[in-house]
Amino acid sequence: MGGLSEHDARQFLEKCQVHDSPLQAAILRVSKDIDTPSLAADPEKQEVGYHPFSLGLCADTCFNLRRRGETIDAEQFDMSPAATQELAARFLRSFGSDRDDAEWLKRLALTLRFDQQAAGACHGGSDTQQQAAWQALLAYSFVQPAGQPGWYRLHAQMRDALEDLLERKSNDVWQANHRWWRTHWSERSAEAIDEFAELAWYHWWRLELEPAQLHWNELIENERQNLRMTSHAALITWWESCKLEDWLSDPERRYEAAAGLNDLGCELRESTISSRKQNLVQAITCYERALRVYTEADFPQDWAMTQNNLGNAYGDLPTGDRGANLREAIACCERALRVYTEADFPQAWATTQNNLGNAYGDLPTGDRGANLREAIACYERALRVRTEADFPQAWAMTQNNLGTAYQELPTGDRGANLRAAIDCYARALRVYTETGFPQAWAMTQNNLGTAYKNLPTGDRGTNLREAIACYERALRVHTEADLPGGFADTTANLSIIEWYIAKEWKKGWIERFEVTQSEMWKNAEVNLIKALEVFERINHEHHAERHRELLERLRQERAAFEAEPEEE
Repeated sequence: MGGLSEHDARQFLEKCQVHDSPLQAAILRVSKDIDTPSLAADPEKQEVGYHPFSLGLCADTCFNLRRRGETIDAEQFDMSPAATQELAARFLRSFGSDRDDAEWLKRLALTLRFDQQAAGACHGGSDTQQQAAWQALLAYSFVQPAGQPGWYRLHAQMRDALEDLLERKSNDVWQANHRWWRTHWSERSAEAIDEFAELAWYHWWRLELEPAQLHWNELIENERQNLRMTSHAALITWWESCKLEDWLSDPERRYEAAAGLNDLGCELRESTISSRKQNLVQAITCYERALRVYTEADFPQDWAMTQNNLGNAYGDLPTGDRGANLREAIACCERALRVYTEADFPQAWATTQNNLGNAYGDLPTGDRGANLREAIACYERALRVRTEADFPQAWAMTQNNLGTAYQELPTGDRGANLRAAIDCYARALRVYTETGFPQAWAMTQNNLGTAYKNLPTGDRGTNLREAIACYERALRVHTEADLPGGFADTTANLSIIEWYIAKEWKKGWIERFEVTQSEMWKNAEVNLIKALEVFERINHEHHAERHRELLERLRQERAAFEAEPEEE
């Protein structure tokens, strides 16, 4: 059963001074929930539910009519069940000749939330009139608290019904009111990204989808590039009230809605705040919804772009069957390459080849060596277009990825593979500087540290010391607050190298590493615990499971060490 039972619905109406039985029956009819199926198997035992919103709106209408001394009869509510717009219109008529408050409510319905200052400015009457209207407004059942004290919003069904009534009456008036709200919130905004800026942007988006979306893209890219990831996450929430999925069925706005979903998916994938799994699942949902509009037949380039983005999200997904996720990522890239050819779309083709290389490089099933050789081939194809001279950032990205593939390659000369990886990372760092591209620089430093850790040639102590230096440099950018995933990865790598050093301890290493062997064991465990806690907090299930196993092994080996006398 959806909504209230008949007994509770009638009790509610009695408390609202609606005592007349025929009037109650009429209100119950229009408030009936006809959408929620009953769970009772026996038709005679099936109960009907009643929508609290509809019941409340009918009671509000009766209250207004009683206050004005008008007769209330059942015929006034002779409407079909869940006729929200008719109910809203009937409520507005209950103001009688006082049309100013009715029009004021329609204007309030356009904005997402409001406080008394905004509502008063929108009303435009005298201070006394504004105060009276505000007190009456707060008594209505469809006015709800909106988070912070003193802030309110209209019930979503009431908002939609009133806005539709306003837009149908006059599109010019509808636009003028959205412009008024945009100006009001802009004037109250003190920062580019605050609650007032969000509200102003919403009204801009309702008026002009494309320029508002471009502005949002500029804002969020700036926050991401400057590692202000809390603000980045706040900007993502700006879309929550836009109902992009609903616009997909609007012939005039479906393309822009799909573009918004694609952009939102890209930023969800980049977000480092909250759950990594949740962000990526939401990103996948955004891309799949965008693909309802972006078909290969109608919008081939947009379709290919979204397929490529969808593949990236599946490739990053930290939950479920890792092999299945990566095979889906490969399939998405291969679909994109049906449109993106080297001859017609060289940059998009190279980007997709790079992403395809990432998926093959991570694929845990099949022949590991063959997968990595395919990844290397993809990166080398991408570098035919991504040259240092023409596309330095893309070139550096692919050099970093190529280095990782060489580092993980299980076949051939291990030392030669790792030296090739180190050369790739060094080339990437010609472009990726700490000041210019801090995140990419930190990622490459982290990868370079792992290559030095595994390097079997040269002085082992020197290699391990260089690896630690790389990880420590990466942690200057990979902070727990802004980049928790990167922080956990790099901290785990630092722990593992400390573990290696503790196990491989040699005479004279106290001077080289400035700690004792016992302290190195302790550091390794402390850092691994720290990394595991972050992996668990951000719901990175694959990493968390792997590092729980590593922590158990480390503790066993540390206990065995402590059972033996320490050697210098």
